[in-house]
Amino acid sequence: MNTASKLKNWLEKTIIELNLCPFARAPYDQGRLHLVESKADSLFLAQKVFLDEVEFLFNTDEEVLSTTVIGFTQWKIAFNDFYQFTLSMESLLQEAKLDSLFQIVAFHPDFRLAGFEDSSYAHWANSSPMPVLHLLRSNEVKHATEKISGEEVSKFNEIRISKLSDVERRKYFPWKVS
Repeated sequence: MNTASKLKNWLEKTIIELNLCPFARAPYDQGRLHLVESKADSLFLAQKVFLDEVEFLFNTDEEVLSTTVIGFTQWKIAFNDFYQFTLSMESLLQEAKLDSLFQIVAFHPDFRLAGFEDSSYAHWANSSPMPVLHLLRSNEVKHATEKISGEEVSKFNEIRISKLSDVERRKYFPWKVS
């Protein structure tokens, strides 16, 4: 499978099929999710791609485009460094006074969710075969979290993934299970 199809496959087969993200299914089903496969392989290039996508999302009506998923197919970056990059992108949104409009969710092959033990399957929900940033409209996040909190989503995902068989885990998370 080529790297470009890995992002779409992960989104469809892991995130959507397992219903791990309350912010992805509806926009995906409605054709309002923009999938970006970037070959950026450095902080500078990844920042440019991210800012271009913020501008694109900002300038596109939310009835046409709800959310953007950016997969960095060539970027080899450790989770802690990618997490710091994500925080710096959040700071850029704040500086531009766009943080009330957009939020970021990070995914990474070695993702670690604060507050959960290292062995927890909760980490797997934000695991992806490559570094990924999900750029969401804040009003849609607010609407979704009126129904279920982020902590409840994490707990649901932990239970959902823990109930998968070993064969299913290999199917949905091949980059985590050899």
